[in-house]
Amino acid sequence: LGGLCILLWGNEIFTPHLDRATDTPLTLTDPTYQIPHKALYKVSLFSAKSSSQLTNVSGDIYYEVTQGCEGWVSNHSFQILYEYTDAPAVNIRANSSYYESFDGQDFHFAETRRRNGDIYEQISGHATPDQAFYRTSDQSSINKDPASFPESVIFPIRHGIELSKFIELQNTAHGESTKFFRRVVFDGSDTHGPLEVNAFIGDVVTAPKNVSNKIDHTILTSPARHIRMAIFAYKETQKSLPHYEMEITMHQNGVVSAAKVQYEDFAINQQLIALESLPLAICE
Repeated sequence: LGGLCILLWGNEIFTPHLDRATDTPLTLTDPTYQIPHKALYKVSLFSAKSSSQLTNVSGDIYYEVTQGCEGWVSNHSFQILYEYTDAPAVNIRANSSYYESFDGQDFHFAETRRRNGDIYEQISGHATPDQAFYRTSDQSSINKDPASFPESVIFPIRHGIELSKFIELQNTAHGESTKFFRRVVFDGSDTHGPLEVNAFIGDVVTAPKNVSNKIDHTILTSPARHIRMAIFAYKETQKSLPHYEMEITMHQNGVVSAAKVQYEDFAINQQLIALESLPLAICE
């Protein structure tokens, strides 16, 4: 990724689970910071090094998040075709499902990946802030040592809500305020454990103009910021390059209206092509 400037953290780090304005616990059910929605993104190749032999990347990514009575449920899927100069094309498909309790103490995950139609990886399990239990495609159980999870581990929806709240603070701050947001996140996408996600909050931006009638543009009136993220495996931040880097347009309501993902040898664009809000849960 280069660009280590975005990893130079100041002494002021946003308090993990408190609303700074009131010093009350962060509310995970407020749609101001995470609106239930479903979104579809078109994937295309932005750039590639000649050494990668990639000639094209194309496909789509689907994301859906709904609010239950005790937690958030999210479903992700993607289908991406990688085309090469001197090798056959590879079609990768994945389907993932997640449940994350509002109290941040319970996280369930399941993912299946296929290469050219054949399953090559299946991971499922559950986690607490201290440890994770996996079941892999060969049915082996992997119990990660709780010591490998720092106390500050949070799960993806909470991370997004905290980031949305942080964006709100940036939008209302008077004078200088910290632009850096760091968290250790566990998402269950592989068996390597937590990720350290370092974000730099950039300028206020507007959603990319898109005339598609499949996008509910009222959702995109929520204030947005340009955000750069560098993602490392936990305890590997001393390495010169993170696993990958992202540039996103993120709205205060949790919606991402544009993204570019930079890997070591290539980068892809994610263009929003469909967006729809989903109903809030009705709970007694």
